[in-house]
Amino acid sequence: MTADSSITDVATRAAALQGGEVDVVEIVPPDFVSLLRRNRNIVVMRPKGGMGQYMPFISLNHAHPPFDNPAIRRAAQTAIAQAEIMAGTGLPEDMYLRECLTIYACDSPTATEVGTEDLRGRGLERARELLREAGYNNERVVFLHPTDSAILNPVAAVAAVAVEQLRRAGFNVDEWTSDWASVAQRRLNRGPVERGGWSAVTVVWPGIDLFNPMVNSVAAYNCRNYPGWFCDEEMKALMERYAAEGDPARRGSWRAASSGASMRT
Repeated sequence: MTADSSITDVATRAAALQGGEVDVVEIVPPDFVSLLRRNRNIVVMRPKGGMGQYMPFISLNHAHPPFDNPAIRRAAQTAIAQAEIMAGTGLPEDMYLRECLTIYACDSPTATEVGTEDLRGRGLERARELLREAGYNNERVVFLHPTDSAILNPVAAVAAVAVEQLRRAGFNVDEWTSDWASVAQRRLNRGPVERGGWSAVTVVWPGIDLFNPMVNSVAAYNCRNYPGWFCDEEMKALMERYAAEGDPARRGSWRAASSGASMRT
C-alpha cells in the first residue's frame, strides 16, 4: 500500500489518488471531497462518532490585550456564527456539524454543553453590545493564517469568515498570512503584537484528543506554558479531582464542571 506522505501539494495528492499512483490519502482538503466521491474507485470515509471528527478551534491569546480581558473574549465568542463558517468549508452537508458547543467533541460519549448557556443568543448585535460594555479600545487583533498546511489552511481560509464576523462586531483585525513553519514559530511568541506576538490563530484537534479533560487541550493545558497562555485556578482543582476519581459517574460531574470553567476562561 502506498500513501501520500511524500506529496506536499494537496491538489497533486488528490490527483495521485485519482490516477492510482497512491492508495491512501490521509488528509483530504474539504473542497476535494465531492470530486473524489464521484470516483467509483475511491471511498471517502466519514467520521464515526465524535472521536472520529476533526474539531477546528479559534485559539485566543490571553496574555495581552485585547483578549486578556474575559469580557472581550466573551464578545468574540458571541460574534462567531458556527453555522455560517461550517457552510463555507466546501464540505458536503453530511460531512460536518452545523454547530457544536461542547469542548469534548459533539456526538461523543463525553459531550457536555454545561457552561455554554450564554452562547445560545449570540450574534453580531449582542457581540457589539458586549464589546462596548467591556471597554474595548480598538486594540489591534492579529489573526494568524497558515497557507501551506493540508488541514490548517482550508480551516484558516474559512476563518476569513470568522475574521469578517469579528470585524463586523467592531474588532480591529489584521490577518497575517505565512507558511505553517512561520505561523508555528510566531505562535510561540508571548510578546505583544507590536513585538511579533499574535492575538488569534486557528488550530485543529482530532476527536480522540478531546474526549476527556486529561487529554483535551482546553482543559489539560490550563495554567501551563502553552500558546494562548490561559489559566483558571478553579480548573486546576477540578483537574486534580478528575485525575484522582475512579468512579465514572463522578468523573462525569467533574467533566461537566470543567466544561463550565473552560467556557468562563
